[in-house]
Parts: sequence; C-alpha cells; structure tokens
Amino acid sequence: MCIRDRYMGLRQVHIRHQKTLALESRKEDPNSFFGRAYTLATGGDYIIKVNLTSNSRGKKFLQLNRADGVLRWASSEDSIHSSKSRMYILNEVKGILYGKHTSTFKKDYNKKLEPWLCISLELHNRSLDLYFKEEQINPWYYVLSSEIKRQNPRAFAPSFGKFLWRKLQFLLFQFYLGPQIKTKKGKLSFAKAVVAYKFASANDY
Repeated sequence: MCIRDRYMGLRQVHIRHQKTLALESRKEDPNSFFGRAYTLATGGDYIIKVNLTSNSRGKKFLQLNRADGVLRWASSEDSIHSSKSRMYILNEVKGILYGKHTSTFKKDYNKKLEPWLCISLELHNRSLDLYFKEEQINPWYYVLSSEIKRQNPRAFAPSFGKFLWRKLQFLLFQFYLGPQIKTKKGKLSFAKAVVAYKFASANDY
C-alpha cells in the first residue's frame, strides 16, 4: 500500500470518528431534537402495544436503558423495574420495521391503524409491535433504530433519513391520492404522487 492510500484510509477513519463524536454530542444536548429524543426514551413513555395472540391493544410503559442496551415495557411506570416487566436485549433484535409489515399489524382488527405510526421490532421468534402518537413516532424511531444498530451492527435498521422519506410516502398516499387523482390502473407511483400533490396544492391557492 502506498503512502497516499494509507493517508486516505486514515483520513476516512478520522472523519468517521469526528462524525461519531458530533452525533454523540448532539445526543447530550437537551435543546436538540436528538437530545430530547433520548431524554424521552430513557425517561420512558406510554405506548400502545399491539398484541399478537389476541385482537386487542393496550397502553404500556416503554423505557430504554442505554447503558445496559435493554428495552423494557410494563403495564405501568411503577412496575417497570419489577418482576412484572418484560425485557428485550437490543443486540438480539434482528431489525426494526416501519409500517404495517407483520402479521399482527395486518389483522383486520388493526386495519384502521395508521401505517406511519407503526413500528415493529423483529425478535428471534416473534415481533414486538408498537403504535405511537404523532408526536412520539419521530423521536422513538430515531432512538430505537440508532440503539439497535449500535448494539447489533448486522441488524436491519434503516437510517432516520430513510424513515422520514418513507413517512412522507405514507402521508402522500394517504392524503393526496384520493379517488379524484387515482388512475384506472390502480395505485400511482411515488413520483406521480408527488406531482399529484403539487397539482392539488396549487389548486388550493
């Protein structure tokens, strides 16, 4: 390997290290989105858990322990550290899915759930299916995808940017592809959806 190649290799390592440090500092900043997201997840929040074996859903308290790489849920905040809580080790999570992909979310009972508010964690023999409020989905996806990828680099965990892009797709198809702008052949492509959205928006003014 020539000196120039070695230099470029070391430079790339240095750049990645600087980016990691910058991201970590943003996570510690309570005024940034990243800092607020981690404060929310590590402090815990009530989320709707969608049940696999029954047609039911229930509000559960979900909390991340970043130091231990563990995600816990329980029926209430008071019991999160008791024997009644359930614990998932993040380095054993195979991936995070955004949208209604699992058999749980595809049940008729859950048909009315908005897909852009659905997240599933892929475990070894099942999934943990969660339904969020609009104000919860962004911070929780960011934290869960970041921590799953940090704990298990081989896990399927699309970046926060890809999540936002997919969320835009969901919202465009839901709100701007009504019967008046659907083709006879069925669903429009995402590119046509953007054009249709711009056309509809222009007609609103």
